[in-house]
Amino acid sequence: MSVPSKSFEEIFKSGKWESMQQYSDAALQTDEGTTFRIHRLVLAQRSIYFHTLFSYNLNQEKIVISNVDSKILDSILQYIYTGAITLDEKNLCDLLVTSDYLLLDDLLKICESFAIQNMTSTNCLPLLIAALKINRLAIIEHCYRYALVHFEDILETSGSKLEELPLEILTKLLESKSLNVISERSVWRAIVSWTEADSSTRLPRAPILLTCLRHEEVEDDLEAEIISHTIVSSNPHIFGLMLNEGFNFCTMKRAILSQYVSLEPDNQNLPCSYGPRMPSRLYLIARFTSTKTEVSTELFLSCDSQLDFGRQITKTNYLPTKMLRAGRWIYIFIMRRWIAIFNFVEEAWSGREVPPLPNSQGFFQGITIILREQLYYINQGMGISRDSRKIIYRYELENNRWEHITVTPLDIDITGAVTIKDEIFIVGLSRSELVHRIMIFQAYDTEKDSWISLPAPNI
Repeated sequence: MSVPSKSFEEIFKSGKWESMQQYSDAALQTDEGTTFRIHRLVLAQRSIYFHTLFSYNLNQEKIVISNVDSKILDSILQYIYTGAITLDEKNLCDLLVTSDYLLLDDLLKICESFAIQNMTSTNCLPLLIAALKINRLAIIEHCYRYALVHFEDILETSGSKLEELPLEILTKLLESKSLNVISERSVWRAIVSWTEADSSTRLPRAPILLTCLRHEEVEDDLEAEIISHTIVSSNPHIFGLMLNEGFNFCTMKRAILSQYVSLEPDNQNLPCSYGPRMPSRLYLIARFTSTKTEVSTELFLSCDSQLDFGRQITKTNYLPTKMLRAGRWIYIFIMRRWIAIFNFVEEAWSGREVPPLPNSQGFFQGITIILREQLYYINQGMGISRDSRKIIYRYELENNRWEHITVTPLDIDITGAVTIKDEIFIVGLSRSELVHRIMIFQAYDTEKDSWISLPAPNI
């Protein structure tokens, strides 16, 4: 969409609209007193709101459009007259709400698409608040998912509007097991910030937010800070609790849950966050970028299954061709020549590279798999030697070396391998019959150090 470089008044007095000024039959006025000459027919064709408004104000020359900023109305009139509009982080929320108010569905969809594609830690929560006002579910869901992934960044962002979130939305975020936080201290910071923004009305709701903290992940120093903070120690709504030597965060949380569930039916579904804060899935995303001046790869971590955004955890000049996770370690294969190791928990490179395999000429051309958080490599060479059975190696991270584990009992060309429980399952074609090759299945038990042959499927 082209971006208008003129104000609406300049557009109204130039081009094809210059000769149409004589047909202007009304004016819109904002609460600030700014007036815009318009053509009723042009606006009525684009908006049901204006169509209805003009139907009831046939003889009224000046019509007041309440609760709409002059700059926003100027931008909307530009869009109605030219089909173009300037969208940026400053005007997006207001345009989103106003286009909904004026029933400009096409502009609302444009704003919605722009919001989703240009979400940041700064505008995420303002957009969420705006979308809640107009009940735009697509934006609400996208903002919520973005906030889960980027919650730490949002906490550090000035003007993030965390304090303006409705209680139910903040509770939904803080109770989520997928909330991406370094520790429960970040959750506590959010609770304090939200409560103190309007303590006179929010102190009664603070106990509900406190139940979002995962008590088994609250360390001793944080527990002491919570218990002594005024939103707890001086909160009359946390009643019936004796701050004696045996009092701790866990007993306080249980007391809050029992009191609020019994007193208020609306609190029957309070979050019982006793388990660890752990998402069901984590995704590591590599994004390769090539410009005239730089070739780089950014690694993002996300708990969101749509994979449309993630939190950047590192940047490198490596070009990954494959990534495997083993516990906290990510093995990153680079052009089949090197394997770098990244600790995604500490978000740091290990400082070492996996050494080449024996007799491999420095290439990793076989099959790599993970079993019990260890890296295995299956030689897949197509040699012509008499014994071309495949060797299985295991990487010893502590010693930074490969260990020879076993050799396949049969001479096969391996086409694939998977791990199930403690076993490595291999599928391939026999090399003994070059014309009528037989499909072979074998399983290696790493605990028993033994091989078994399995029947091939009837396909």
